Amino acid sequence: MMEPVVRVARSLLNVSSHFHAFRELVELLTRHRHLMTEMAKREISDRYSGQFFGTFWAVGHPLTMIAVYIFIFNVVFKTRIGGTADMPLDYTVYLLSGLIPWLAFQESMSKASLAVVGNANLVKQVIFPIEALPVKSVLASLVTQCVFLAALTIYVVVTQRVLMWTYLLLPALIVVQALAMIGVSYVLSAVGVYVRDTKDFVQVFSLVGVYLMPTVLPIAARGAT
Repeated sequence: MMEPVVRVARSLLNVSSHFHAFRELVELLTRHRHLMTEMAKREISDRYSGQFFGTFWAVGHPLTMIAVYIFIFNVVFKTRIGGTADMPLDYTVYLLSGLIPWLAFQESMSKASLAVVGNANLVKQVIFPIEALPVKSVLASLVTQCVFLAALTIYVVVTQRVLMWTYLLLPALIVVQALAMIGVSYVLSAVGVYVRDTKDFVQVFSLVGVYLMPTVLPIAARGAT
């Protein structure tokens, strides 16, 4: 009789602890929002500083990559996945829909593993909030992802002449993804302080993860084969 009660009590405790952690994260993001936003802007601008086209590459890289994928799979290989009742869009859309979030996740994980170690001069300052370091890399990665998604949305509108209502859910999905990226970044940034090989493990996982998850080939297509 007591066992189910204990089990329910434990589950309630877990829910309350998760809610408490989520509330602390929201308070952290709110308290240091200006600092993290400015650091994210600085990271993006520093990435292209000294180059002739400067921050244009923040948009140029995503657009070029999408153009290359569209050319390869629609013109060169003429992939026939998609265009059915179950999968109305073409293969390039499904490919980029999985690949774009993964690239942002991969970038944030790679930077998070060095977030604390690579900013030793800031960490040594007592008044500096260390918890802001992993978040600013996540924000910088999401900026690139939003440029990717905007270009992908334009491609869908041009090729399909219609935009499904489910695209309205994109902001909510990005928020959920951002929370997941922040959580993973916190873990990797903490582990990276003690295990310097963390960045190498992340690189290997990022490379293998593209093929382990339904990014390159949709699940429906895998089942058909």
